[in-house]
Amino acid sequence: RGKDLTMEELHCIRVTGKGQMKLRPDTTRIIMTLSGVYPDYSDALAHAAAEPELSIGYTVSDPEAAKAQLLERAVEDAKNKAAVLAKAAGVTLLHIQTIDYAWQNTDLSVYPMQRNLLCKAEASADTFDLGIEPDDIEASDTVTVVFTIS
Repeated sequence: RGKDLTMEELHCIRVTGKGQMKLRPDTTRIIMTLSGVYPDYSDALAHAAAEPELSIGYTVSDPEAAKAQLLERAVEDAKNKAAVLAKAAGVTLLHIQTIDYAWQNTDLSVYPMQRNLLCKAEASADTFDLGIEPDDIEASDTVTVVFTIS
């Protein structure tokens, strides 16, 4: 506009953006639980190993990069929404004043079989195919961005 704006002429718009993505798991996580109470460690292994509980999960090899991409998408979504709102309201979007983000633990894992799969493969078998195809991991995160408008 070419002129300096006074504080009375500046207003804000608060927009929440959501980042969403589907990730193809590329890492397998196997958790084996041996349970029981025994006075000696070697006794615990000998007795509990007969029926271990096995949990199979899938995740991504670089969760931090995926989380960063989610946040980038959330901020981009907030920018797009703010641009649409500003245009509809006949105002000018100036710049980002603040970004509010509440850190949350985004789980980038899927567990198609939970803890109840007992390992009963024959001892002589070299491989054991469970025939599990993991679903894509669906993740989302949000940020709230405050834009200055005039």
